[in-house]
Amino acid sequence: TAAERPAAPAPAASEDPPSIAVVPFLNLGPDGEQEVLADGFTEDITSALCCLPGFLVIARGTMFAYQGRAVDPRQLASELGVRYAVEGSVRLQGRRLRVSAQLIEAASGHHLWAQNYDRELDELFAIQDDIARHIAGRIEPELLVAEWGRASRKPSASLSAWECVVRALHHSTQQSESESGQAMALLQQALVHDA
Repeated sequence: TAAERPAAPAPAASEDPPSIAVVPFLNLGPDGEQEVLADGFTEDITSALCCLPGFLVIARGTMFAYQGRAVDPRQLASELGVRYAVEGSVRLQGRRLRVSAQLIEAASGHHLWAQNYDRELDELFAIQDDIARHIAGRIEPELLVAEWGRASRKPSASLSAWECVVRALHHSTQQSESESGQAMALLQQALVHDA
């Protein structure tokens, strides 16, 4: 119902910096007390993603309004204007912890990346920090590849400043004088857009 939904900003325009939402992680264990563990991973991953340059991260308070219900990433694209969503789950069995995470293109619902993390439970906060950093570190290059794919399909004349930067990053990794020249031209085009 409308009363249960968070107040949603207008969907982001396609030329805006891309946004990402971390859907509250699901507790797949039988113990309700493990819900705190799932919430901790959601919060830590959100915080880690906030360090990624060029991406907007939806506030965790906004996302906790989606807690406890199945959320279609396409719903997030519609309601919050996000381009990407991270979702996952936490399972604790005895001293074994499994965290699963997926990166999804929100508008299409397509998976871009997924991974499981298995750990022996000893120092919980150290494990949470390690897994959250690893997830954010794996997501960043996947996001850049996805953004380059989007930008590469557009004509050069219609690129936004962000899309110029993403294309320039790709050209700069090719390590040739010609590619470096193309990267510089795209960065100049980005500066013109941003002025």
